[in-house]
Amino acid sequence: VYLPFLKPFNSLEVLGANKLVLAILQDYFGSSDFGIDHASILTAGSQSGNQSLHPDVSYFKGLAVSVHTALQNITLNMGPTYFCPCTGEAMLRDEWPASAAIKMAVLRCKECLGQSLAPQHTPRGTVTIYDGAMFHKGLGN
Repeated sequence: VYLPFLKPFNSLEVLGANKLVLAILQDYFGSSDFGIDHASILTAGSQSGNQSLHPDVSYFKGLAVSVHTALQNITLNMGPTYFCPCTGEAMLRDEWPASAAIKMAVLRCKECLGQSLAPQHTPRGTVTIYDGAMFHKGLGN
């Protein structure tokens, strides 16, 4: 569900962008010249299956991030976000391909998709920040 950029959803505090989050983003982007593209609430109905592994932006590593704030305690059986263990390291290499399809083929060849890196428990209020080019998926519940 996308939130409208209207009161009360048009203030940084309500969107979870406190001073620490802003400092991390400023450090990541190297300046304070960045903006919020959209705000949404992620939900998954009961008995949802796994999403497919995907990046949020396929070609723009280092230019977009996702910032998730847990609105309630999230347990493993609720389907938390799973992060692919290879894409974070590989994104630092110049030879890492820009195409999402090629990245997926490379990841499968490296057999790095088998181990789950989803948190067992994410306490309410936890903020997770990750590059939009990192592969991830929502797990089934």
